Amino acid sequence: MRRAAVVSLALILAFAGAESLCRFCLPRPPARLLPQYPPGFLHFLRDLNRPFFRAAVVDGKSVMVPFRRVGVLKGTQFPREKPPGRVRILCVGESTVAFGDFTRFLDAYLKVLWPLRSFEVINAGQCAIGSKEELSIFREVLHYQPDAVVVYMGHNYLARFPSVPPWKLRLLRLADRSLAIRWAASRLRVDMRAALESSWDRQEATKVFRDSLREMAVLARRRHVPLIVCVPASNLTMPPHAVGLNWGAPRLRLEYGRALMEYDARSWKSAAGRFAWLERQDGGIAVFPYYLGLSEEGLGRYDLARASLERSRDLDTNDRASSEVAAAVRRLSRQESFAVADVESSFATAAPHRITGFDSFIDYCHPRSRDYGLIARSVARAAQRSVPGLGPADWKALDRGQAAIAQRLSEGLFSSDAVNSLLQTGYITAMNAVDDPAAFSEETEVYFQRALALDRARSLAILGDSGSASRYLGSVLSSRELPPRVAAEVSCLARLYAGVALRRLGFLRESQRLLERARQSAPGPAFAAAALTQEAVSAALSGGRALARRLVARAGALYPPAAQGPLALAAVSDGGGGVP
Repeated sequence: MRRAAVVSLALILAFAGAESLCRFCLPRPPARLLPQYPPGFLHFLRDLNRPFFRAAVVDGKSVMVPFRRVGVLKGTQFPREKPPGRVRILCVGESTVAFGDFTRFLDAYLKVLWPLRSFEVINAGQCAIGSKEELSIFREVLHYQPDAVVVYMGHNYLARFPSVPPWKLRLLRLADRSLAIRWAASRLRVDMRAALESSWDRQEATKVFRDSLREMAVLARRRHVPLIVCVPASNLTMPPHAVGLNWGAPRLRLEYGRALMEYDARSWKSAAGRFAWLERQDGGIAVFPYYLGLSEEGLGRYDLARASLERSRDLDTNDRASSEVAAAVRRLSRQESFAVADVESSFATAAPHRITGFDSFIDYCHPRSRDYGLIARSVARAAQRSVPGLGPADWKALDRGQAAIAQRLSEGLFSSDAVNSLLQTGYITAMNAVDDPAAFSEETEVYFQRALALDRARSLAILGDSGSASRYLGSVLSSRELPPRVAAEVSCLARLYAGVALRRLGFLRESQRLLERARQSAPGPAFAAAALTQEAVSAALSGGRALARRLVARAGALYPPAAQGPLALAAVSDGGGGVP
């Protein structure tokens, strides 16, 4: 015992000595062993290792309630034993299900369509989960006597979570804090990142999605449970994620900048020509077909616009199901004989020119509260075909009562006024962009553009209030106070993006005033340089090339990368030039 204590003490002292030596002698810290996960990620991983539901006693009754806590609908409960005569439908999926609007609409629609039947719609959705996690929940819910299971999955098909248990990950994170362990790992060429990556290769992710869905179909068939799978719908008019400006060869950046300026000037034909040329040069950059699609839409060429926007979506990195996912659902439904609710087609039919956008969505993939009714209607039609014993449905009664149901149920997450929701999301994405103000975020600009298009006066009043950033971001920071510097950075970027949005909407004077205010309130040189670059674009569009050159020179003096971005290069160029 004594010998073991001596050995342990010697090892601790040796480790402490090695750690001190590394801290004082290494010229730079060794690379970290693990990715830097966001706060709360370990709680989420712990949740994924739990059953979704657990047994409980509520008001003297034996019921099932959610065992998981992160990203699930609170208050869900249902009897442990299904009451006689009740039709129990369990809904599995990602945030589109977990937010709760879909299951509320489905429950209401089913009761109108089959008023003599007793229905029970149960929400088993969880935010941010991927295909494998949904398969795990699906296996579990088959034990709860369902008469049908509805699956809405695909938007998070690229999501991948570490395959190690949370306790091991916690130990690894502790080891990652040690410079001595990190130095030894670098010498031994130990790399933990590959096993802990949070996304799949696109081809591998599609295979995982397809295999998970096929296994769901096999399990449902063995238990004689009808399976209804939704083809997910998404917002085609949202820009792709993580689009920076400071990349590529100078010629490509220059032409991209010229194309953006022509887009801002609403010169749809020349903008479409440039973006088409850019896509031919590099077909892997999602922003090229995105702006090509919007330019084609401006020209009234809606079929071409939709095709370009779909190509952009399919190149995106997350949050939207690709065409491959939709094709996999349709193909597997024929092979495995499950019912399909074609939600994608329902949203396209309801959208102007079949281009699904902000008329139906609040962001990349989440519908406005009222439009969850489109999903519920598609699922109800699939249920009529696949759930035995339902009988004829009263679709005329649903048509008569649909507006009243939407008004009664539109109290979900995205039912508050659209301007407020869009501005809040704009401020959130602006906070994510403060690390590199010169890398323009199309996503942030779109949210402010939509808010300004709906109510310009109100949006400008909110943007002019210096306390708006703290007010909007307080809820997402769990009531923590927003540091003054972060609030200043976010406010500056919000005004900058809103200024660009106003320019694209054609309100040039208001745009110029907001860009000037963004520059004057800039909390650092990079922010001031970003505002100066956008002012230079406005000046160039108005014919003031000399002023544009001076503004870009000032931006470059403050923050050199700002002068090398596509917009800066285009603003100081002599214009045009034809695209090959």
